[in-house]
Amino acid sequence: MNLLKYLPLIALFCLASLAYGQKTSLPGLQSYSSNSLSPIYEKNEVKGYMLYYRSDKADRKNDNYVIEVLDENLNKVKSITMQKPRRTYFLLKNAFNGSAFCFYFYNYRAKKLEMETYDQGLNKLASVEIDNVSRADRAIIEQQLKTKTEGNKNMTGGINLFAVPGQGFIRNTYIGMGKSYSLTMYDNNLKPVWTVSGKKSKDYETLALSEVNNKYAMGTIIRRPGLFSTKFSASIAAFDITTGRMVLDAPIETNDEEQLSLSMINYDAQRDEFLVVGEFYHLDDKPFVNKSLGLFIKKLSPQGQALSSTFYRWDQEVKAMLPPAALQSVEDKYINYIHQIEQDAEGNMHLIAEQYKIVVSGAGVAMKLLGGNASAMKGKVANLLVYTLSPAGELTDIHFYEKGETNVALRPGSGIYGAGLLGHMINGDGYFDYKFTQKNNSQTNFDIAYLDYDKKAKEVALVDVMIDPAQHFTTDRVDVTSSRSEKVYVYPAKVGYNMVVEFDIKEKLLDMRLVKLNKSRLSAN
Repeated sequence: MNLLKYLPLIALFCLASLAYGQKTSLPGLQSYSSNSLSPIYEKNEVKGYMLYYRSDKADRKNDNYVIEVLDENLNKVKSITMQKPRRTYFLLKNAFNGSAFCFYFYNYRAKKLEMETYDQGLNKLASVEIDNVSRADRAIIEQQLKTKTEGNKNMTGGINLFAVPGQGFIRNTYIGMGKSYSLTMYDNNLKPVWTVSGKKSKDYETLALSEVNNKYAMGTIIRRPGLFSTKFSASIAAFDITTGRMVLDAPIETNDEEQLSLSMINYDAQRDEFLVVGEFYHLDDKPFVNKSLGLFIKKLSPQGQALSSTFYRWDQEVKAMLPPAALQSVEDKYINYIHQIEQDAEGNMHLIAEQYKIVVSGAGVAMKLLGGNASAMKGKVANLLVYTLSPAGELTDIHFYEKGETNVALRPGSGIYGAGLLGHMINGDGYFDYKFTQKNNSQTNFDIAYLDYDKKAKEVALVDVMIDPAQHFTTDRVDVTSSRSEKVYVYPAKVGYNMVVEFDIKEKLLDMRLVKLNKSRLSAN
């Protein structure tokens, strides 16, 4: 995809600008979140960026909202400004599906949801207003308004927007006060393609979508007898993108001898099967109280038929491949959150995992005793691991990357969720240190980027793990420590680079720069 072909020739920059445009600064930003910037891909490779932000006010009655398209060298290709009434609109989500951008707003004066779409030339395609906002959705929106978390993910259901590659967008909402869920797919012109809702039942149903591709929308359905009940069952769900028909609704635990904690659902297009990944326990164990027994991978057909179940035990298959520090983290009851499953050209699967656990929060307990609305528990995020499986499913290698621990604030009431869903909540709130995985179009090279915080030295490093066709793992570290007034974000970039964004809150200044992966400083790991 060539971004410039969609624009007039007068939008082209001179060749010199294209060659050296590796850094840019934008003043006057009133706010910025991690989802304010979205990479634009051609297959797997980054070819540009879409940037959305609220700028200086237009006048006493209106705010300026800016959408910009940048090329892969951070040169501005095109920019438009939308004016909206002051203190009225809040961006819930934004998404790019390869052919169109979608912005999902809440108009909190009119109490309505609004969606707008634009093509790659930033020409407006359509807009639509949605009047029927459920009570549960309003509660979620009010929480976002309080915390000013514009554009954040929400992995536990409701107020989500997912891009369907090249086809449109899916909106995920609650029904009533969380009684059930509803999915609606729109095309690029925001015409509804289909709507599907949960079945009428005495149970409460929550759908947490986790992946949407050009064939399926996938996620987890949690069913509980009451809204705040701690007893629940979990099922794997998949919906056909063309029709919205539910093609899969299968329990994660298929017999009375299993206690499984789900981390990820993934669709393997090459084999046309679903992968379900997580950790397993003794029947009388409790996640985070007792350590897990190991990792599991289940494979299901699109019809829900169980194809295989493989269990990798810490004390057997895994133990010989883990260094002492990694073994100690297992003893310390950390569990794995699987961020990504990448398959290389040879058919090997790489499971990219980050460790986390839930512990008592002294500050949270104190706050609750004083009548505050806080969680008595907190999360801790630790090390990163890459598990490599052969095409036959054999565990062949584990790479362990030790990094500084990060404390995570949990939402009030989150204790009712299981271990796997708490991992999704931590991920949705942006607290994991893992940032992304990118690969080239031939799928021969992978890059895994994460942040490593050294609290004692007050330093932050961007770490990039590179995997070449010969399965060699090498790392590069770049110091991205900033002042207290700045926040640091990391994004995929063109091949051989990462992109670092720093937002200075006091100066309202956004700096974007490309960081070249320095092969001279690579070290084997």
